[in-house]
Amino acid sequence: MTTQVSAAERAHHEIRSAIASGELASGTMVSENDLAARLGVSRTPVRAAILRLQDEGWITVFPKRGALVREIGADEAQNIADARYTLELSSVRRVSPEARVELIRALQAIITEQENRLKEGSFVGFVDLDIDFHRHLVEAGGNPILLEFYDRLRQRQALMISRGLATTSERANDIVTEHRHLLTCIEIEAWDEFDAGLRNHLLATHGAMLRQL
Repeated sequence: MTTQVSAAERAHHEIRSAIASGELASGTMVSENDLAARLGVSRTPVRAAILRLQDEGWITVFPKRGALVREIGADEAQNIADARYTLELSSVRRVSPEARVELIRALQAIITEQENRLKEGSFVGFVDLDIDFHRHLVEAGGNPILLEFYDRLRQRQALMISRGLATTSERANDIVTEHRHLLTCIEIEAWDEFDAGLRNHLLATHGAMLRQL
């Protein structure tokens, strides 16, 4: 059982990475047999990975036909960026002084980890760290309903950010620089500057994805 779970986890990771990098392009139809041969595993873990990826929004499964790598249109990409901006900005503006101390500590730790990944030349987990940074902004606002809604965007965020990094790898360094600027704005309570910085950051992050569409 443990071996099977491990195989399913590996299949999920490798298929998701192939989609994120563009190796499996949007609009591509893939089959369980092809993916199993590609990964060197049986169809069972591949099937489990495909179902999980469909739940996460990366692919759409068509019974007896295969799985279609999901496309995100320009309108949807822009709507996701707008939703993130609205949720993150409104949440940060309502953070209490006590919560702000914890928020600053958490954001600093994430930025440090992102910087370490870049120094090592590793992008493993970089997208998840990026999403976690922004999730902390919403969580600190103390509204569980907004956080629940934000979490529903997570996988689509991951897909968009990954595609953007695959297109312009230098974007990773810019993301860290912009995160540090946003952190500074929170530390000194420069909310108008934070507003502008967040808007520009999201447009730049999603811009690489939008230019592909």
